Order: sequence, then C-alpha cells, then structure tokens
Amino acid sequence: MLTENGVLDMRNGTSARGQVVQLIDVRRVQSATVAPAGGNERYRLVISDGKFFQQAMVATSLHAQMQDVRPNAVMSVDAWTPNQVSGRIIIVIMGFTVLDADYGSRIGNPQPVEAAGDSAAARAPTGGPQPGGPQPG
Repeated sequence: MLTENGVLDMRNGTSARGQVVQLIDVRRVQSATVAPAGGNERYRLVISDGKFFQQAMVATSLHAQMQDVRPNAVMSVDAWTPNQVSGRIIIVIMGFTVLDADYGSRIGNPQPVEAAGDSAAARAPTGGPQPGGPQPG
C-alpha cells in the first residue's frame, strides 16, 4: 500500500511523483516570521513509508486541504522538494491527494530516516530541481 522506500527516495530526490505515505503526526504550528492575514500558520507532518519516517511541511497554498487530515491518514504526495534547514532535510509538500483520511492504525514500524545510514547522507539533495518538485519550464 505505501511506496517502498518512498520517504528515503523523496528525501534524496531520487523518486518520481505519486509517493504513497502515511501521516504519523499532523501539527499546526505558528511560524516565527510575520506574514499577512494568518499566513504565519504552518502544518508540520511526520510522514512514513512503513520503514522510515521523516519530517515534512505543507505549502501554505494547501492549508485548506489540511483541515480534516488526521494522523494515520494515507496520502499520495504528488509534488515536493527536499529542503535543507539548519542542517536537517525537511520535505516541503506542494501537492497531495488524500487516499484514506482515517486509516485507523500505523502501518509498519518506521524508524527515523537517518537510521538508513551513510548511503542516505551521501545521496542528500544538492539544492537543484528534484523529481516530484517544481521543474523549470
């Protein structure tokens, strides 16, 4: 059901669109930056492929879609970009489709994506366009 190694591949920019992941955690957080009319609110997610989990943020343009999304929901991530922030990689989700809004239980026993070892760090994104993310055009 979930895309095998989807989180690791998204993090490293080595996968195509349509990665199916589960949301382990969904949190609405306030950004430290000043933004117009409530635009400083962000959604922080923890996404899982059943083997690994990774922190992600949702683009502000998608906030209306997040209103009814809960932990354990399953979604297809259609557009994203890995972004390095303070020495950590965060996946910024720019397009998604909810496949099951209330799956009910966690799938697998995911470990932190950093547990994938040095091969994951060696393949970390360099800042250029990534598959699944916005493409020049």
